[in-house]
Amino acid sequence: AEGREVVQDFDICFPAPREAALAKLADMLEEVVARVNAEAAQPYLDEDFRLNDVAVQHYHPKSKGIGPHRDALRYRGLVFIITLGGESRLAQCEDRDGNGAVTINDKPGQLAILSAPGFCGRDGENSRVLHFVDDVSEGRLSIGLRHDTKV
Repeated sequence: AEGREVVQDFDICFPAPREAALAKLADMLEEVVARVNAEAAQPYLDEDFRLNDVAVQHYHPKSKGIGPHRDALRYRGLVFIITLGGESRLAQCEDRDGNGAVTINDKPGQLAILSAPGFCGRDGENSRVLHFVDDVSEGRLSIGLRHDTKV
């Protein structure tokens, strides 16, 4: 839609193969989510959760990153982002100009978890976190894992 263009300055491997260590990681995250969801008084997720959308993103040093955006509505439950290396800023914001930015710890080795539609009964446009990546000084390598309802 006009006015919703987003700067995207990175290389991507998509779909990344869910094999070896990446398969073990996805399996572990799914198991933790299933266990927590089953033990909760009120389930956090409203449907089966499978990390069937895996992307590896490489941002070059001095990359413009990715502008403020929401992940597609077809991604449900939770979004996991793991930074493997580099230095950048992952932030949540209030609008598409990046106002009210709050930094999310995405230092290498950290797991960032963003809510998506279907988490705690939320749905619609505002159930998706408006977020961006900027200040890519040393480059950045990250893995994103999502549950895509269209797969």
